[in-house]
Parts: sequence; C-alpha cells; structure tokens
Amino acid sequence: MKEELRLSNFKWAILWSLLLLFLSGFAGAVNLPESLLNLISTDKAAHFVVYGIYVFLCLKAFELSGMDTQIVRVSVVIWCSFYGFLMETFQYYFFPGRYFEFLDNVANISGVLIGLTLFQLTKNKFSQ
Repeated sequence: MKEELRLSNFKWAILWSLLLLFLSGFAGAVNLPESLLNLISTDKAAHFVVYGIYVFLCLKAFELSGMDTQIVRVSVVIWCSFYGFLMETFQYYFFPGRYFEFLDNVANISGVLIGLTLFQLTKNKFSQ
C-alpha cells in the first residue's frame, strides 16, 4: 500500500539534520589529527555514525511514504553526502575555530554508504 508524502514521515530525518547543523557549528573545540596514527579518531567515528543514522532515517521516511525506489535511494545517498560536505564548508566559513576537514567528509560518506547497506539489509530481512 502506497502512502502519501507527509511531513510527519520525515520528522526524525528533519530533526536529525538540524542536530547535525547544530553539532557542525556549535560543538566543542576541534582537534585536528596530528599524524596518521590518529586517522581513526573519535571524531571520525562520530562522523561515520551520525551520517549513517542520517541516511537511514531519510531512507526510512521515503519508505514510509511509499517512495522507496532505486532512484530515491541514490538521491538520498547523494543528498546526505552533500549535506555532510555542506556542513564542513559552513564550519570553515561561518564558525570561528572550526575547520573544513577532508577526512571528515570521507567519514561522512563512508557512514552514508554503510547506513544505506544496513537499511537494505534490514529491509530485506524484515520483508521476508
């Protein structure tokens, strides 16, 4: 059964995107990695997890709206990856003491891809 596109289906995804905006701009001090040993830091793990959750929430909202198609999934992955890039860019230009970090973007995109994979796995598991 196809549901209509309702804002209430997207409430968690919208709230999560606002939380990401808040954390990107107003979270505590930034500690840049000093060496490759610090590449997988708590900061990168946090980026990975929060963007994985973000893509999952967005995909779930479209599923609840009856709009879970391949093109929607690709579009959501592109959007969530772009949103992470946008937040990094905003940090650099609009929030003093915050930086644009390439590795944060890598963690964001990695989290998005794993979130997509988990969404597909859970959808397949529960649809059987």
